[in-house]
Amino acid sequence: MRLRPVDGQGFGSGLLFAGAGILGLILAGGYSMGTAGRMGPGYFPMLVSGGLTLIGVVLLVRSLRIEGAAIAPFNWRVVVCGAGAIAAFGVLIRPAGLVAAVAALTVLMGLARPGARWVEIGVVSVVMALFCWLVFIVGLDAPMRLWGRLGA
Repeated sequence: MRLRPVDGQGFGSGLLFAGAGILGLILAGGYSMGTAGRMGPGYFPMLVSGGLTLIGVVLLVRSLRIEGAAIAPFNWRVVVCGAGAIAAFGVLIRPAGLVAAVAALTVLMGLARPGARWVEIGVVSVVMALFCWLVFIVGLDAPMRLWGRLGA
């Protein structure tokens, strides 16, 4: 019997999900579970971690039986731009306002894609800023500035 994975992506995903689930089970193990009617602080983390572990095991078993794609090479550009975009949004939202934070987020995420065009990134930034304004400031009346006061 052959136990070599024939679906590299499924195998990698299964390891990731199962690993995160097992880590969650270990970390949440010290909290009291409670009951379904009176949930304790460990109930939801254990439930989610158990689900992640189960999904990971299913993906691992599937990867041994069903042929799929190989694991693609790791793309550092996506990770760096994605983390930078989230960090830039968090840093800019208060002092610079919603428009600048959303613009920075969309520009950095646009740079994660090879061959991205500046016009395309600019249009997406404007549309996303408008959408966020409509949802958060107009619709939800969230207490945030549209335009910031840098230096003030």
